[in-house]
Amino acid sequence: MADYVEGVEGSSPPSELVLAWRCERWQTLPEGGGLFDQPLAVMTAMETAQFTYDAFSGRLRAAKRNRLVEWSEEHPRMAEFCAVNGR
Repeated sequence: MADYVEGVEGSSPPSELVLAWRCERWQTLPEGGGLFDQPLAVMTAMETAQFTYDAFSGRLRAAKRNRLVEWSEEHPRMAEFCAVNGR
């Protein structure tokens, strides 16, 4: 995921993130029915992919603006996630 966020050639977003983006764009769920009818594994994977993307892309934007400290203070959970996951 970090490679995709950083624009590494040949990298692509994971399918869970693409699905999350499609659901957000079309204001729909991945399966028919309501929220509680959705497969828990699919919903969890989408949420995890979206959080990971948001964390890495937020950190990258902050670093480009020399605001990494401020970003880390505003988003401590994402900052910790990025630190633990090597970026």
